[in-house]
Amino acid sequence: MPESSGPFRIPLSMVVDSPSRQAPWPPEDIRRIVDALGDGLLVAEPTGRILYANPAAEGMLSWPRGGITGKSIEALLGPKSAEWRQRFESIFTGDPSQVLGKPLDVSFVTPDGNEIRVELVVSIGSFGSGDQVLIGVLRPHHRQLAQRLSAFTQQLLDVLTASSSEAPTEQLLGALGRRLTWDVAALWGVEADGSLICRGVWTTPDAPARAFVEEKLQHPDHDSGGLARLVMQRGEPAWFTDLASNERFTSEAIRSDGLVSACAFPIRYSGHCVGAVKMMSRAKKEPDPDMIELIGAVSGHIGEILHALEQAAERDMLVEELESTQRRLQFLLRANRIVSQASDYVQTLERLAEVAVPALGDLCLIDVTDEDGLIRRLVSRHADRSKRHLADELLAHYAPDPRGRHPSADVMNTGESRWSSEMTDEFLRATCQDERHFAIVKELSFTSYMTVPLMVGAEVRGTVTLVSAGSGRRYSVRELKGAEELASQIAGVVERARVLDREHHNSHTLQRSLLPARLPQVSGLILAARYVPAANDVEVGGDWYDVVSLDGPAAALVVGDVQGHDMVAASVMGQLRHGLSLLLSEGATPSDALNRVNAFFIASDIEHIATALVATIEPSSGLLRLASAGHPSPIAAGSGGVRSMNVRPGPPLGAGDACFQEMATSLDEETLVLFTDGLVERRYRHPDEGMDLLFQAAAAPEHRHPDALVDHLLAELMIDDRGADDVAILAVRRAK
Repeated sequence: MPESSGPFRIPLSMVVDSPSRQAPWPPEDIRRIVDALGDGLLVAEPTGRILYANPAAEGMLSWPRGGITGKSIEALLGPKSAEWRQRFESIFTGDPSQVLGKPLDVSFVTPDGNEIRVELVVSIGSFGSGDQVLIGVLRPHHRQLAQRLSAFTQQLLDVLTASSSEAPTEQLLGALGRRLTWDVAALWGVEADGSLICRGVWTTPDAPARAFVEEKLQHPDHDSGGLARLVMQRGEPAWFTDLASNERFTSEAIRSDGLVSACAFPIRYSGHCVGAVKMMSRAKKEPDPDMIELIGAVSGHIGEILHALEQAAERDMLVEELESTQRRLQFLLRANRIVSQASDYVQTLERLAEVAVPALGDLCLIDVTDEDGLIRRLVSRHADRSKRHLADELLAHYAPDPRGRHPSADVMNTGESRWSSEMTDEFLRATCQDERHFAIVKELSFTSYMTVPLMVGAEVRGTVTLVSAGSGRRYSVRELKGAEELASQIAGVVERARVLDREHHNSHTLQRSLLPARLPQVSGLILAARYVPAANDVEVGGDWYDVVSLDGPAAALVVGDVQGHDMVAASVMGQLRHGLSLLLSEGATPSDALNRVNAFFIASDIEHIATALVATIEPSSGLLRLASAGHPSPIAAGSGGVRSMNVRPGPPLGAGDACFQEMATSLDEETLVLFTDGLVERRYRHPDEGMDLLFQAAAAPEHRHPDALVDHLLAELMIDDRGADDVAILAVRRAK
């Protein structure tokens, strides 16, 4: 016999009981279904070796349990089946269309040598491993509907084994609709509370029933008391040639789609009615007894298949939920870690947004309301670095208008989350502020979004918006959970930052009110001063500076630092500043002023201590007198370099009895810089290192003017780190 060029090359006559190279079949989840089928089922390798026979096939052929498995089709065919043996071989060596899908009258041999005639329908299937197998459905020869039922049962089995992107329920309904020639097929299932819910709809592709499908999508329980409920109550099929004649079984959607006739039948599983299938047609259909008998016969098979599909779907949903829960927990762990390590408000929000993309969205926008009711956009972060310049434009120029139609404004007004699985051009234009705004969101490929409120108690303080912008993901209600959990984290940060900002503002306002409003004009001197509050401290600081005009003309310069950051420290600082100013204006020398203030400290039993440096300078001669109460020595920067004035410090004010020493020197064409220790000290570096940096920065010749020098020193020594302490800095130079 000539060898075929197709995939099957082994003639049936050459089949031997060789070890199978196929993967075990059926898988456990399918076995539970096919074992329960009323039709006989044989599955064989392309060689003809039988891999599986269900109990119905073994009983039909009078073989004991497991007796057929492993045998060849050759061994089971009776002597009268020589003609069919040749037709079977055509599957491998000729035209398979002579056999596949056609009812065959075949004789099989029983273990005792008798022959049994059955109807056999053969097809080729492909299972999980990709291996092909022969599938044979057997039915007793004497039944009237054998041909139609065998073919239909085969189609239902194909639903189990076919690889398709279509949902299994829609596949099953499609097999019913196409085989039985109806335009619409809908599946109804029973919920735990006994209510009926539409779980799937199939319609013909050429004329879909759009109104009916939309009705069931929006209201799956609509018509639950109609035809589906009727057949479940009766336990038998029902047929209506003219739906319009019975208002109970029709609806506006059915009339809109032009559906005229209907047939419904119950679905059974383990002897119980578990649902119903309703089929409808645009053409008028008269009752067909054969079809009614057919669907009655297969209702058990459909119930078995649906039960298996539901179990598989439940397993898949459980696995997906577990994976989703794990992802949410990992996300929240990262978010909580960021919040616990947070020090800077906006930076913390930016880092939370980085966690959110791409885990929850491609783009994360965080908007908050300010004290004036305006919306401030604090964060706009895109997962794709190549698109972050567009996100930056949204941050800089397109904060939502509180009176506009942007979802963020709407959520701030209502306190309720909003989401959409799609963002049409009409929606985007309505929420964009101008053509450039629209062009940005189109370039970012806005597809779907979620906006959730930042709630603090019952108040909305802002929103988080997550956008599908490039990935194509579509949001649903399920994704809102992760977004709202993120929002709960961000809301706490926003509230803490709001309080922190207010306290910063109040404390810094008070601090500045205790410092000179402006420096005095002293003939022959150029003066400059700066005060920088601590980055992370919301209390009032204790650093200060002062300049007192003296007769001569001359000036007294003071910088000091009170221990602590509280209202007591601020009070002490105010007393020190005004006390020293009064003493110096009355003619006290630097050392005398410190001695008298220290005596006041001790007599007043003030618990705080303070450091201070006092200097007097005569512009005409450059004479400089200095005294220190535990304060860092000033520096002088000029054309000859930078030098420390090396003032011998006494103890801090309030530390005990002391006699402060005074040194005299002269200031030529140099700039004198007095400062508090916050300028040079950091937790992460040694004070000597800070002083070295100060000397290097002060040596730059282009920054000798007092204003330029103090700004340069702050820029070089503080960089982007404002430190944990206040900084007061005062510079003076003799005018030429």
